[in-house]
Amino acid sequence: MTMAQALMLTAADVRPIAEARRLGAIDVQHGPIGDLAVSADGSTILTTNSAADSVSVLDAGSLTLDGLVPVLGDPYAVVMAGDRAFVAAASVTCDAVSAVDSSAMDFLASLPLDLNHLSVAPSHGGRRLLVAGTGHECAELAIIDVESGRANRVFLDADTVDAVRVAPNGRLVDVAASDADNGCVFVVDPAKGRVVGAVPTASPIRDLELSRDGSVAYALGCDPEYGGVVETIDTTAHRVLATAWIGGFPTQFALGADGTRMYLVDVDHVAVWCTITNEIVDTITVGALPSCVAVSHDTLYVADYSGTVTAFEVPLPSFDDVIDVETLALTARELEPV
Repeated sequence: MTMAQALMLTAADVRPIAEARRLGAIDVQHGPIGDLAVSADGSTILTTNSAADSVSVLDAGSLTLDGLVPVLGDPYAVVMAGDRAFVAAASVTCDAVSAVDSSAMDFLASLPLDLNHLSVAPSHGGRRLLVAGTGHECAELAIIDVESGRANRVFLDADTVDAVRVAPNGRLVDVAASDADNGCVFVVDPAKGRVVGAVPTASPIRDLELSRDGSVAYALGCDPEYGGVVETIDTTAHRVLATAWIGGFPTQFALGADGTRMYLVDVDHVAVWCTITNEIVDTITVGALPSCVAVSHDTLYVADYSGTVTAFEVPLPSFDDVIDVETLALTARELEPV
C-alpha cells in the first residue's frame, strides 16, 4: 500500500470495533464529577468533587474509594504526573492550582493565579506545570517551575482558554483558545516563551488532544448550527489536515491507547470516533448523562453528573499490519445541519 492510499482510507478499510464491555462502577457520592484523571500505570483514578471541595482517590482495579483529599476552592479539572496531581479549582477572587500527593493522599500546596477558567498540563517528568486561563485583557499561558514556583507568561490573542497540552518531548505546548465565534490552536515554545504558530479552527473549541508523538493535535469544536466537529492539525506545519463534522453536541474527549480511537462525551452517550477514517464508528451508552472520560490501556472510564464512575473494556481495533495508525485521512466531511 502506498502512502497516498493509506491517507485516503475509507470506512470499509477499517474493521468495526468490538462492543465495549461494562466492567463495573462506583458511586463516588460527592455530587457531579467535572473531571477525572488516571495515573500512568493505570492503578489510580482521581475525580473532582464540586460538592465537597475535594478530589476522590479511587483504586482503578477494584473501583473502590481509597480516600478524599481536600483542595482550596471548587475543583473542576485534574491532571496527574506520577504520584502528584494538579487540581484547578474556582474561588471568589481568582482560580488556583492545588498540588496533591495521590499516594499519601495529602494536600501539598496551592498556587493562586491571576487567571480564571484554568486548564492544566504537566510537562514530562512534572518539572514544569503549564497553566492556561483567562486574564484581565486576554487569554494567557503560565509556564511554572514546580519547585521554585517561578512563572513566565505568554499572552494569547483570544478571549478564553479551553485546553492546554504538552508534547511528549516537552518542546512544544498546544493551547486551544476561543472567542464567541471561532477558535484557534496556538503552538508555544516553552523554552523561548513565545507563540511559534497559530491554527484557526472552524468553531469554538471544547477540548484538545495530542497524538502519541505530539505531531498531530485533535481539536474538538461545537458549532451552534452544525454541531460537533473534530479538526486534525499538523502541529509542525501549523495547518489543518482534516475536518470531520460529526453532529451532536460533544463537550470533551480522550484519545484511545493506540491512537486510532477517540472517545467523545456527548449529551447522553459516549461516541467513538475513528482517527483514520474521520467517522463515528460506535456509541457507548452509560445509563446516565456523561460528563468526562479518561482512557488507560484498554479501559475507558466514564464519569457522569450523578457522581458515578463506570469502567468499560474497550478492545483495541484490528487493522491491516501495513497501515501506520498515525497516518491520517485527508478527506473533509460535508457540513450537515444538526
